[in-house]
Amino acid sequence: MKIKTLAVIILFLLLGFACKKEDTTPPNVSLNQGDGYTQNFEVVSIGQSIKFRIVVKSEEPVTNLVISYTIDDEKFIKLDSGLYAQEFDLSRTFYQDTKKDALWEITVMNKERQTASTTLNVTGDPNSVYGAIAEFNNISLGMQASTTNIWFDASTGISYPKDSGVIIQTEIDFLCYFKYSIDNNVNIPSPTFSSPGEDANGVGELYEDYYPELLNWILETTRHGIFVLTMV
Repeated sequence: MKIKTLAVIILFLLLGFACKKEDTTPPNVSLNQGDGYTQNFEVVSIGQSIKFRIVVKSEEPVTNLVISYTIDDEKFIKLDSGLYAQEFDLSRTFYQDTKKDALWEITVMNKERQTASTTLNVTGDPNSVYGAIAEFNNISLGMQASTTNIWFDASTGISYPKDSGVIIQTEIDFLCYFKYSIDNNVNIPSPTFSSPGEDANGVGELYEDYYPELLNWILETTRHGIFVLTMV
């Protein structure tokens, strides 16, 4: 008798949990694209910003946020983040890296694994001044006397050791060096990104203090470009 009673109790509990999940409303996600944010079908040139204002409300806490875009049926993940909130209103900025049209998608999932999505069409500018943006992850570069590779070629994502720089000088796009800078009368560390061609005449602390070997390079032939670097 006790076993039957226990079985009935367990059955009711399972039914209760099932009903609770079925009654849970999926999360709601929307884009509040007022002034200052990218509009649907807006034309955006390479290098320009794409700004989203994401508004989410959910009965059950949202645990995952994914922002991606799709071009020619190929999907690119720009953000895949964990969180725990029933509602939030946040802004995120990305940068256009293609001349093609893209469908951006913002997807959220709550702890019951219910999902919701919203999309925004971004029109690529075929007349963009700059070419496509190349993105490289997990780059390690040394500074000054470091034994880590110090020269970086942004067209290939390859870094090179210090003693090979003069051989591939025309391929090097940037380097970094370490110095101290005064901020509010405090001498603080100041890691700095630069280019071998920072000054075509080889004048300044880059050449005089940090990398004097650059004076032996043909500085006017070093490449120049626009690079977006994110330090993590």
